[in-house]
Amino acid sequence: MANILDIGILDYFNPALVLILIFVLLYGVLEKAKLFGESKGLHALVAFVFGLIFILVEPLRELVVDIVPWFVLLFFFIIIMLIGVMMLGIEQKSIASYVTEYSGVTVTLIIIIILIFLAGLSNSFPGMVGYPENGDSSAVSGFSRIFFHPKVLGVLFIFVVGYFIVRAVGYGEGK
Repeated sequence: MANILDIGILDYFNPALVLILIFVLLYGVLEKAKLFGESKGLHALVAFVFGLIFILVEPLRELVVDIVPWFVLLFFFIIIMLIGVMMLGIEQKSIASYVTEYSGVTVTLIIIIILIFLAGLSNSFPGMVGYPENGDSSAVSGFSRIFFHPKVLGVLFIFVVGYFIVRAVGYGEGK
C-alpha cells in the first residue's frame, strides 16, 4: 500500500547530503578561521576531501546521519525558546548580554552537544563508548544504558543542584 509519508527513498541520497553538509560546514569554518590563508580554492579542496572521506567511511557517514536530526531539534528548541522569551517583551540585546554574562547557558549547551556526540558515537562505533556490544543493535543502546543508570542520574542531579547552590551563594551578596 502506498504511503504519503514514506521517506525511505531519502536513504539513497544520504551520501550526497552528507557530502554537501560536511563541505558547507567545513568550508565555512575554514573561511572564518583563515587556517590556510586567503585561498578560497584551497579551503574548498580541503572541505571537499573531508566530505569525500565522510561519505566513503560508512561509520562516519552513519555518525553524521545519526546526529544531524538531534542538532536540528536542539536548534529548533533554542529558536522556539528565544521567540517565546522575546514575545514576553524581553529585547534581543538583553538576551545576548545575559548569555555572554553568565556562562551557565554556554556550559549547558556544550554539555548537550557533547551528549549528542556521545550518543552518535555509541551508535556508529559500538563498543567504543559505553558497554561493549553484545548483539543489541538498537540505536544508542550502550549510551542509554550508561546515561540512564540510576547512579549516573543521581550524580548528575547532585552536580546540577551543587551548581545552582554555588551560583546562588557566589553571586548572592557580592553581586
